[in-house]
Amino acid sequence: MGLPSFYPPAHLPPADCQSSPAPADGMSVGDFCVEYELGIEVLDALAALQFLIGDDHWTVTPEALSQVGFVRHHWARFCREYHNYKHANK
Repeated sequence: MGLPSFYPPAHLPPADCQSSPAPADGMSVGDFCVEYELGIEVLDALAALQFLIGDDHWTVTPEALSQVGFVRHHWARFCREYHNYKHANK
């Protein structure tokens, strides 16, 4: 059974998720979760990952998601909204 499509491809080397510069708007994770109506579960899991807006979400491993209790459908929704946000704020 393969990994769901919202996980990074297995051939990519692991990297520090905090390698990308933050967008110019300086949005916090909390503000992002409120604006995109992601809920406290997503906010808590992102905080546990020490994820910042501007970080590369593709470098977050399935193991890290599991360790912080990030539920699959919450991660999928976050990825979808984060992708849209990053494209709108290039």
